[in-house]
Amino acid sequence: MTLDLNVGRLRRLATGFAGIHSLNAGLSILYSLVQTLVFARVLDHRTFALTILVQAIGMYLMPISQSVARANFVLLREQSVRMVDPRAPRAPEAALAFNINQVLLLVVPILAPLALGLKSIGDYLSLSLFLFAATYSNIWYFEIQMSMMAVDRALEYEKVSFVRRVTTYALLGLLR
Repeated sequence: MTLDLNVGRLRRLATGFAGIHSLNAGLSILYSLVQTLVFARVLDHRTFALTILVQAIGMYLMPISQSVARANFVLLREQSVRMVDPRAPRAPEAALAFNINQVLLLVVPILAPLALGLKSIGDYLSLSLFLFAATYSNIWYFEIQMSMMAVDRALEYEKVSFVRRVTTYALLGLLR
């Protein structure tokens, strides 16, 4: 009976938020490593170096997404817990920060590759789209995740994230 109780508890932990979140986090970390190794294998040295540079640019934008996500979390959580009217005007500075962040995450992928001295429109488009995917990941893993947690929908977010991560693994497999 004790064994059945422990198995049931372990199953709930594995299929609950903690288990799925841990799985998604592990898959994301592993994906970054696998992506770098695949890119190192299939790209020429110059393109690989530019790809790493573009990833770094996306990472430098992370703190902005994180701060906006935290501000949104506080506002949404207050709204959710206190049942505040969502139409009530509050925190215009948080809304402004959110809008500025969205503009940055759209404009940087367009402008940053222009500064890299690329030789072709194909290189520009590839790196621009890759940087857009990186900045979209910032939005996904910070702003959307924190917003879903604030309104008690973290498990739904984790399930969709799992499908998203499996899809990205499959797409990465196409490059091998």
